[in-house]
Amino acid sequence: MTTQIEKAERFLALHQGPEPLLLPNPWDIGSAKLLASLGFSALASTSGGFAATLGRPDGHVTRGEALTHASNLVEATNLPVSADLENCFADDPETVAETVALAIEAGLTGCSLEDFTRDEDKPIYDLPLAAARVAAAAEAAATGPVIALNPQNNLRFGPICSGRTVSLNLAVFNVGSTDLIVNSVQRQFGSPTFRVAPNPTTPVRIGPNSHIDFTVQFSPTSLGHRRATIAIASNDPGAPTAVLTAAGRSLGGCP
Repeated sequence: MTTQIEKAERFLALHQGPEPLLLPNPWDIGSAKLLASLGFSALASTSGGFAATLGRPDGHVTRGEALTHASNLVEATNLPVSADLENCFADDPETVAETVALAIEAGLTGCSLEDFTRDEDKPIYDLPLAAARVAAAAEAAATGPVIALNPQNNLRFGPICSGRTVSLNLAVFNVGSTDLIVNSVQRQFGSPTFRVAPNPTTPVRIGPNSHIDFTVQFSPTSLGHRRATIAIASNDPGAPTAVLTAAGRSLGGCP
C-alpha cells in the first residue's frame, strides 16, 4: 500500500508533468473505484456532487461530513485524492489551518482553499486576509504528526524462567506539530508469548511533544528463544505502521 507521503509526492509530480493533469470528480466510493479503473492518475472530490448525494445544494455540507466523505474516497483506491473543502469551512486563518490538519489526518494529498466568502455583500476576501489564509494552510500542510518509539527497534527481554511474566515499557512519542492518533498497538507476527497490555486503550491521541507509555509482556511457557513483531498503527503519513521486534529467551522451569 502506498503511503500518504508517497501519494503526495506523486500528486506534486503530476502537477509538474508535460501534460495537463485531468482530475475526475467521484461523488461516492463506487464512482471512485470506477474512475480509478479507467486509468486516471488522481482523484478530486466535488462538494456539489457530494452534497447532491445527500439531497442538499452545494455549500450545505459540514466540515465533518466533507472530511468523512473524503476519507472514504481515500480508502476506496490507491490513488492520490484532493478534496473540495470549499473555503476550508472558515474565514479566519487559524481554523483554516485546523481544517488542513484534519485533511491530512483523513489521508488527503491536497485540498481547496477558496477565496469566496459566501457573503453577497462582500463575496471575496480582502487581499491581506486571503494571503494570511493561504499562509496558514501552507504551514499546516508542511507539518503533521510524526511518530517515534523508545526503544526504537528492539525490545529485549533477556532470559527468564518459563511460566513467569516480564513487562517492558514501550514509549510512543509524537515529535510532530499536530496530534498523533495511535489506532492500535499489537503483536503482528511471531510468538504469542508476547502480548501488549490492554491499557491504555486505543485509539489514543498524543499531542505534539508528548508521549504515551504502553506495556509489552513476555510470558514463555517452554524452553527456547522467542521473537515477535509489535506493530503500531497511527496517522503519521510517513510511517502509518511503525514496527519493532520483541525478543526473549526462556530458561525453562526455575525453582
